[in-house]
This record gives sequence, C-alpha cells and structure tokens, in this order.
Amino acid sequence: MKLVFIFCLIVVLAGSCQLKGQVEESREISGVSSETSDIIIADSAAKQTKGVRVGGAWIVPNHVLLENISEPTNIRKFNKVLQGTYLREIIAGKGPFTLFIPTDAAFKKLPPGLQQELFSTSENEQRLDFIKLHIVPGKIVASDLTNEVVLKAGNGHNLHVQNKKGIIHVDDASIIVKDGVSNNGVVHIIDRVLVEENQH
Repeated sequence: MKLVFIFCLIVVLAGSCQLKGQVEESREISGVSSETSDIIIADSAAKQTKGVRVGGAWIVPNHVLLENISEPTNIRKFNKVLQGTYLREIIAGKGPFTLFIPTDAAFKKLPPGLQQELFSTSENEQRLDFIKLHIVPGKIVASDLTNEVVLKAGNGHNLHVQNKKGIIHVDDASIIVKDGVSNNGVVHIIDRVLVEENQH
C-alpha cells in the first residue's frame, strides 16, 4: 500500500512540473519574453494603493502598464494603435518603461493620411516607429524631467525636455497628467502627439 502511495505521489509531481514548463513556454511570444511571472496583480480594489486618475479610471502602482492604460476613456486611440502589435506584449512585461501617451484629442490634430497609417490593421513600420517614439526605457518620474534633459525614445529619437513655469514639455507636447506609476513603469499623459522632425 505504501509503495502505491509513493508511486501516485511521483506521478502527480511529474505532471505538475510538466504543466509549469508549458505555462512558462507559452509566455514566450515571437522570441520576446513578457516575464509576467515576476509581476503581481492584486485581485481586489482593497489591495490597491493610491493612484492617479486618468479618463475616469485609476492608474495604480500594483497593476502593469498595459492594464493601467486599457481603462481610461481619453486615451483609447493610443490603445487602438498599440492593438495587435508585439509592443503590446512588451509593455505587459517586466520593464521598466516610461510611456508618454497622447490624449484622443491630440490624435485628431494629425493629418488624415497619418491617422490612416496608424490605425491600419497591419503591423507597418510607421505604426511601430510611432509607438516606440512614445516609449522610453526606464522608470522616469516628473522630478527626473528637469530642464535640458534629453531622453532616448524606443526608436532612437531624442526627446527634449523643458520645464516652463512648472509645466513639463517633452518636445512640443505638455504633460497634463504626470506620474501614473505602475508595477513595471510610469505613464505621463500629454496633450500632443510626439512626431519626429521630418514628419512635422
């Protein structure tokens, strides 16, 4: 009887290890690991610490960037551009990353042709480059954004920071909501879309 029990225990443990391996393997997407196993998500609102309110939703420190930016109603267009690209999986990963997200109103100021490219269902280079322009590696809070700071965006473009009368400007955009701290980075909401010089 004792031998039967030991045999059953070995079978159960072996099955558990195999399942764990399958779960870890499933987190590898197109050669990019999201490393979501390192990120803890709270199951109840009671566990959430103080956050920043954006577009009728809260950006809270115990959620990852992708979760935090999916709820606000005033940044839906950025989410639409992000949808279906591998970069969506990247910002769900370990990070850290800093996102400068334009409001929906900012997107309306773009030329119709550019909007069509950005909202295309294909993962075109212009669309990916646009998203990378709004992502900076590292966790950069407002207190780090002092005059003459230059940030290197994900596409290699330099973003120039100016602090004018208490308002932080990144290139031609102003930060209107700052320090939306997430588990794997931080979000700043801006009033204009970031555009490289040759696209002005």
